[in-house]
Amino acid sequence: MDIRVYLTSGSILDFSQQDASLAAQDAGEIQPARVFAAKTLIIGNAAACNILQTSTISRIDIHSATPIAIGEGMGESTVIEDEETFRLRAKAASAALQEGAKAGETYEGYVAFELAGGHRLFMEIKRQLQQQIQMFMNLNRLFDLPAITVPHPRGGAVLLNTANITTISFHPGLSDYPKGSWIAARH
Repeated sequence: MDIRVYLTSGSILDFSQQDASLAAQDAGEIQPARVFAAKTLIIGNAAACNILQTSTISRIDIHSATPIAIGEGMGESTVIEDEETFRLRAKAASAALQEGAKAGETYEGYVAFELAGGHRLFMEIKRQLQQQIQMFMNLNRLFDLPAITVPHPRGGAVLLNTANITTISFHPGLSDYPKGSWIAARH
């Protein structure tokens, strides 16, 4: 099992567990919804003990052969590891739906999470869009969750600390926005 921790300082910490039985035990004990609710996360072995303040963690990638409980996610989702691939796909999706996605339609698009520390996560998602008011309430609720967890593309999971998400960008955008939204294009 490999663990990569992205910090709000911009640093990245890498850990690994080569013993398959210990890796399976660790994977079985990971509870994504509780990781960021605790004050600290301890990762260690006989050589070193690392105590991380969870408030300084933006993202944790856990690459594991043992499944990790994902829970409710963002519908059908796939992490895209290459930024250029994400940009090309997002641009094509936005061009295909120039009027934006409408409530009630199946949304097939691309999401970019910008995180404290300059880290990013890119995803392709597919889900049914609800009516406008419900859709925006649900999007705002993402920030109320302790974590967003999605499958890791090579097995395992990616955990996002919602307290350290600075921006969520959807491509294509939506056709309708609630009152008070600022309608403008991002450059």
